[in-house]
Amino acid sequence: MPGRDIAARHYLQREWSLPVVVDNDVNCAALAELEVGAATGVRHGVMITIGTGIGGGLIVDGRIYRGSSFAGELGHMTMVPNGEPCDCGHRGCWETLVADATVQPFLKAARAGGVTANAKLNEVGRWLGRGLVNVIAILDPETIILGGGVIAAASDLLLPVAIAEIGANLPGGGARPEVAVKVAAAGPWAGALGAALLARGDLGEALADA
Repeated sequence: MPGRDIAARHYLQREWSLPVVVDNDVNCAALAELEVGAATGVRHGVMITIGTGIGGGLIVDGRIYRGSSFAGELGHMTMVPNGEPCDCGHRGCWETLVADATVQPFLKAARAGGVTANAKLNEVGRWLGRGLVNVIAILDPETIILGGGVIAAASDLLLPVAIAEIGANLPGGGARPEVAVKVAAAGPWAGALGAALLARGDLGEALADA
């Protein structure tokens, strides 16, 4: 998106005369899953949403981790050097291999038993698994939560292939505790629910400090 250093919170508060909090949508989804969803009680986890692209929200020591600015941009790991162009301006990013554009055109035919369509979705599932191998190797989460439109539409087709890929390729896999891979409990409302929880928490802290 164009522009930087835009004081969105300031402008919205001035427009509505209400307290405003601003965060990344997948951070909000991760917060929803952490507080009331599939990540309840998790200390170290990763929320990954897959739709038009791939977004990540990181849970470290039971809290959302934001880094210095943009932690969790998992979709822009380079998986294929000189691969397909990505909206970020680079090539071969994970989200060029696993997203709506690589799943939706084949989904109906795959469910009807189409061999070519099923082969294509198996390939997408393998790329999903390979990306998750990288995420696990780097972050060592106890739980990965998957959400977004692609997971809602095709988790039954993609996840068995992805989990098999993890089992075959994870470094040190035999010595690691098994990583739980779960589908998000809050569904398409996870981001909105997390935003509400974030606002409630920030407002509560502000009132306590007043």
